[in-house]
Amino acid sequence: MSETVRSVDLVIDSYKKEQLCAINDKEKLLQSVAAEKFCDVGFPTQKHEEWRFFPLGEVSKVVFKRADKLKIDCSSYREEKFGVVFVNGHLLEEAVLLPEGVEIFDTSNLDFTPLIEENRFAQNPMLAFSYSLFEKSYLLRVDSKAVLDSPIEMVFVTHADKYNFVVPKVFVEVGDVAEVTFVEKHVGGGISTLSLPIVEVSVGKAANVTYVRVCDEERKSYHFSYSIFSVDRDANLSAVSLDLGSIKTRHDLVVMLVGEGASASVDGVYLPRKNDLVGNYLLVEHRMPHTTSHELYKGVLQDSARSVFKGLIHVFKEAQKTDAIQENRNILLSNEALAHSLPQLLIFADDVKCTHASTIGRLDEEAIFYMRSRGVKDSLARSLMVHAFCLEVIERVSNSTLRNRLDKKILSVIPNSELIGNYLSSEVDV
Repeated sequence: MSETVRSVDLVIDSYKKEQLCAINDKEKLLQSVAAEKFCDVGFPTQKHEEWRFFPLGEVSKVVFKRADKLKIDCSSYREEKFGVVFVNGHLLEEAVLLPEGVEIFDTSNLDFTPLIEENRFAQNPMLAFSYSLFEKSYLLRVDSKAVLDSPIEMVFVTHADKYNFVVPKVFVEVGDVAEVTFVEKHVGGGISTLSLPIVEVSVGKAANVTYVRVCDEERKSYHFSYSIFSVDRDANLSAVSLDLGSIKTRHDLVVMLVGEGASASVDGVYLPRKNDLVGNYLLVEHRMPHTTSHELYKGVLQDSARSVFKGLIHVFKEAQKTDAIQENRNILLSNEALAHSLPQLLIFADDVKCTHASTIGRLDEEAIFYMRSRGVKDSLARSLMVHAFCLEVIERVSNSTLRNRLDKKILSVIPNSELIGNYLSSEVDV
């Protein structure tokens, strides 16, 4: 046995004392199933197809310790009127403010049997790793027919030392015919901290859910996020994700269209820079007839950044009349940047309309020349084009205040973005 294999085995073995730490027996059963699967398989390597372009590095070689339960002032992270805050995976009770028709509970009475029977850990050892380590989970419930004008914000704060891990675990249940917007934010972090959030959302019949996720943790942290959506009959999900990059940021997103007439729009922007590695792994399952999904993910890579997009549309045999579109577009701003794009279709129905497209390239020099010929400086022209490229995604967020916040986040990492503000306000001569 090689030294590398031996060291990885020691790392896996060392996590056993951190596993099975849940408070109640039902959660411990879920943890034990996940822990058993993880210990059988271990950390994924680049020999695993799903991890071929996403090496774990020190995440699989260093033993991370559980971060302490803390109470800290998180007011600076809050941007919405209503919401909840989790610090190192634990709900901050004093920061809970929810409107009528929305409640949050611990999951002591939740039945995890269906989740165990899904056997979802078999295909994803890192998801099994995360489930085996969560300490406490919560259920955020929106009543049926509730119509909420203000977004519900879920802020996940990592406040930990080097080589500490956190595992926030939240179930979200949206009742039938409800209308709600959620904002999921990941902030904080630290040098070589490991964040393993898991959020599962159930969208009831004829409900309308907008879900915005923003990952803006410390630049030198590790982030492995799992989002799982189940969309019932005639319901609609509109999900937008923004990843601003870190050493390693990976988002696994599963959307299951389980009811006839269900639809989902799943979009995202990722902006890695320096030596960042950002991965977006999408699975959209069309399980019933007359379901619709549209995916648009866009990446802008600077410096020596790398990205991975892998999207799979799975159309089940029963899902006739499926309409599915998947697009991934990438712009490389340097010769050292590298993007991998792997769109896939798996179709078992014969009456469907499914397409996918993928591009990796650079800014259009002809368009830049056109703008320069009309007096726009080169640096400004390039910034404007990158900004417009990203706007196509965030303009799909209907809430103007939330949309403007996302735009500011994007502008904060676009090269020479200050020129855009000056240009739009006519403060400089272009």
